Amino acid sequence: MEALRGIWTYRSFFNVEDGAEPSGGIQLWQAELYLDIDPATKRVFGHLGERVDPTPADDGNGKPYPFLSVEGSYSDGDPVSVSLRAVGRKGSPWESWIYDYQCVLTPTWPRDPNFKPSAQQKPTLVGTVIRTVEHDGAPAGASYSFYAVKHDFVESRVATPLPEPVVAMLASPEMRLHHQLWHASRDNWDDLAEEQKTWLRDHNWQPGTPNKERSAGLGPVNLANHSGEDFLFMHRRMIKAVRNIAGANAPAGWKRLPEPRALADFAPDRAKRVIGNIDGYAVPPAWIVPDDASTTAWLAALRNPAIFNGRFRSWEVQYTNPAWLASVTLGELGAWIEFTIHNWMHMRWTSVQRDPAQNGLAIPEGRQDDDFAQGWFDPSNDHLGATFSSHVHPVFWRLHGWVDDRVEDWFKAQEAARPGTVKRQQLKDVEWFVVDGTWVSVDDPWEGPVDDGGHAGHHGHDHGHGGMDVELMKKAIVVIFRGVEALEMDTMSLQELRERPQNRIVSRFANWL
Repeated sequence: MEALRGIWTYRSFFNVEDGAEPSGGIQLWQAELYLDIDPATKRVFGHLGERVDPTPADDGNGKPYPFLSVEGSYSDGDPVSVSLRAVGRKGSPWESWIYDYQCVLTPTWPRDPNFKPSAQQKPTLVGTVIRTVEHDGAPAGASYSFYAVKHDFVESRVATPLPEPVVAMLASPEMRLHHQLWHASRDNWDDLAEEQKTWLRDHNWQPGTPNKERSAGLGPVNLANHSGEDFLFMHRRMIKAVRNIAGANAPAGWKRLPEPRALADFAPDRAKRVIGNIDGYAVPPAWIVPDDASTTAWLAALRNPAIFNGRFRSWEVQYTNPAWLASVTLGELGAWIEFTIHNWMHMRWTSVQRDPAQNGLAIPEGRQDDDFAQGWFDPSNDHLGATFSSHVHPVFWRLHGWVDDRVEDWFKAQEAARPGTVKRQQLKDVEWFVVDGTWVSVDDPWEGPVDDGGHAGHHGHDHGHGGMDVELMKKAIVVIFRGVEALEMDTMSLQELRERPQNRIVSRFANWL
């Protein structure tokens, strides 16, 4: 039961009638409740305790900082029921405490986007607690009521934010639209009508050389057309641009895909703001995509420990295996990584899309590709599951750092297998490789249109013209997702077109299920 995993604010109350309230009020205790689950066994575990910010090393009297360890189980149903036992930390002032809890997860009401955040429903546990053993003069058997309100997921931008100048660059309209359009052109090229392709060629937004375009995918044509080189090179250039701005504060790539870790602890000096996402790599909750059972199931599976330790780790082993790396071209490497582990990493670490203009209203199906309302350009829109916003998310740079390291592994494997065959060169300010016609085939990897000086319109080189023309990029996106005729529609007609039912998926990263 994914909804149980997370951080909760716990409050317990005296069971008294009106007029019989204690002088101090009916609330007995407020604390932090952290719950995690094992879906295979339906085990629930975590802790319950008061948090000081930052967490001290002890209780002030030399004893370990006090909290209760929580263990229990849950039962599926309507409602979901939960049984817990909380036992005081050994050696702490609460060591002799034992409490038992019975509770249910409350049902969910439909959400009105106009509610203020304080009036919006949150997952809530409601139940009763009993003091199981006597402690500190308090008798066993005393019973109280409680509820626990779940915290919103702590996004990586809060736990491990990118430097402000980097966010400002990445969240700009130019960067958002360029990143979205670059992917959209190559991902959708094979499915476009000829008039759409002609329009994109006329405006230099075809993926690669006109009439020799390099569409992206894992089909035989895509693997043979070397489009994977474009993917690897373009993102290496993005990494270089961020490092140029951030300097020593640039985010480092993962050396290995991070193991899931506890969302909270009472480690000394632990800051309260990161509780729920201590290292910035916590896996966000899955969500339900209306009328799309397959994607809903896939989002849940991506967060399953068995899938992570199976599929993800298998890919990681393959893409770091020198024997395999020596057997593939640079283009094949890029295509295989992009449409397997790369896409799955994006969707494992993404939260549900939220609309900044509607109090963070969840949009389970995702933003429409040609919705350019101003709210979507807010820096808080760093949804990792869409190319319009994914590059603003801190985890983007962790996972793409991992991807970029595979390029270096590939070169080392090639050098070991056939020394001197693949040669390095400096290309557009990054280390790259000389075309040899076998292992490296693209002499000018595609990054989008070029300006009059020959620069691709990306990474700050264009300064508002050429490939970074905002209005042109918007039109190109409309052409790809709505057709050339949509450019001639008035605003009302285009809005009616957008509102028609359509077979939408969560994001382009979900194309390869």
